[in-house]
Amino acid sequence: MASSVAVAVMLAGCMSVGRPLSDRPDAASPSPGLPDDVSGIELPLDWFARQQVEAAQKEAELYFGFLERCLAEAGFEWEAPATAETPEGWSEAEWVQVSRLPGRYGVITMVQATKSGYDRPHAASGAGGTDTEADTEDLPEDPAERQAFLEAFFGTEAELDPSSMVVVSDPLTGDPVVAYDPSERGRGCKGRANRWLRGELTRADGEVLTDPTTTSAWLASTVARVFQETLADPRVVQAATEWRRCMIDHGGEFPEWRYPGGLAVGRAPGEGGVEAAGEGFARTAEIATADVECQEEVEWLRRLRSVEREYQQDVVERLPELFAGARELLDAYAERLATLRLEDVPLTDLGE
Repeated sequence: MASSVAVAVMLAGCMSVGRPLSDRPDAASPSPGLPDDVSGIELPLDWFARQQVEAAQKEAELYFGFLERCLAEAGFEWEAPATAETPEGWSEAEWVQVSRLPGRYGVITMVQATKSGYDRPHAASGAGGTDTEADTEDLPEDPAERQAFLEAFFGTEAELDPSSMVVVSDPLTGDPVVAYDPSERGRGCKGRANRWLRGELTRADGEVLTDPTTTSAWLASTVARVFQETLADPRVVQAATEWRRCMIDHGGEFPEWRYPGGLAVGRAPGEGGVEAAGEGFARTAEIATADVECQEEVEWLRRLRSVEREYQQDVVERLPELFAGARELLDAYAERLATLRLEDVPLTDLGE
């Protein structure tokens, strides 16, 4: 798939001893572009985020359907969890609005602030599976049978080696970008499913344009890196300072590293936290609500997105042909997904 899926998540779902089952997509990644009515500002790379969201459901249906048939041919019964549903207590319209917001911005709407505070809302799991590692307990207890399933799913033991994750060099920075794990190109059902989805959209010498998975990984890392640069821009720092003053008026003291939306800038993971950000509030929802009110007062999102647009534009203009090639490749992938049908796959394509 164009978005990699963790091994623990891959194995989650319904499984019978002797007839293993399941897999599940990461619905929260990558985040989609902002709806037009939130900031009114279009970024050069918003197309990528929107495309990822629009193709996700079709891609998942084809990918999981292929896996189910492939594993059946190998002698294993497998089922994907049901489609995720709107979280309890949310209307469909509210969930659509919030779920389409980029996670990098934190909390930026009053709907999310009042309903889930700083916790990123997740869709409810449908009947048939969860995202927890505990579901892997349903794998066969017999070591030989368990190994047979893992090899049917992922490929040979060598293809499962986590130390051999494939990386490419970012043409903009020279930094390594994790493109995919070997099993996505392996001889197991996972690799075959990916080959069927991609078709001819794979080039041996394309670096970041090798295939949709690698291109998506590079674009996602580019968006994330540019956003961190945006947060350090003096104009954004000034907007965050004004937001902090507003929060003080609401009764809370906020450190310099705390930014709107619950963002912690320049802090290592786990440092600080929402609870430490404003002692004048009894509940996270109260902090989040005041946060969004102050964002609106200082026009945080408009100012942030305006600067981010400049940074993204600068990056795109440095390698315009490369970004154009990335969009062309992902457009072709989306078009291919729209034409694929599981019923058209010959059973012979499911085996080696």
